[in-house]
Amino acid sequence: MFAIAFKQEQYLTYILSDGKALSRLEVVPERGGIVTRWQIQGQNILYLDAERFADPNLSVRGGIPILFPICGNLPDNTYTYQGKQYSLKQHGFARDLPWEVAEQKTDNAATLTLILNSNEQTRTVYPFDFQLAFTYELQGNRLKILQRYTNNSSEIMPFSTGLHPYFSVADKTQLAFEIPASEYQDQQTKEFFPFAGDFDFNREEIDVAFRSLSRHSTSQLTLAVA
Repeated sequence: MFAIAFKQEQYLTYILSDGKALSRLEVVPERGGIVTRWQIQGQNILYLDAERFADPNLSVRGGIPILFPICGNLPDNTYTYQGKQYSLKQHGFARDLPWEVAEQKTDNAATLTLILNSNEQTRTVYPFDFQLAFTYELQGNRLKILQRYTNNSSEIMPFSTGLHPYFSVADKTQLAFEIPASEYQDQQTKEFFPFAGDFDFNREEIDVAFRSLSRHSTSQLTLAVA
């Protein structure tokens, strides 16, 4: 029922599948360990800008990029640690580096574990030794992403981490969001606005931050079109 296959295009892609549920997940370890495609019964759950993905000099817009060791950006993309200044670009470097395949399983689910170790390149912008391990588990119509962060340095290792999923939506005007916040800050203008569950989708890009959240979870709903 569960299987892991491969295809070689521009990058070697691992294909996790659940034959009974007709679900499928594609992961590209060497392009930041990213999930590029997730399908359930032939329906694409994620969006991917294939042109940007094909250019290794551009950041990926689509799939599920991994953000580490920072989410967002720093003033002038720089920070100081122990008297030395470092340059760290937006969302960090994990989404741009090749990851290694550590384990594959097809017993109770289709499971693929990837690891990223610190190296000379990472230490020039983030002076810590670490290992990241991400496990993608596909079972039925559910995708579970398990994460482990190991600090191999002798000192405390500050970091922030996150995922940046791009969901495919046929009609964005039919979206509603259940976000436990009453206001948000526009990241471009830094102004605060009240939030009632929707956005102005006429804008080219929406980049906002919610503060003073009242719960630890949120959801997106797609409304039925009459």
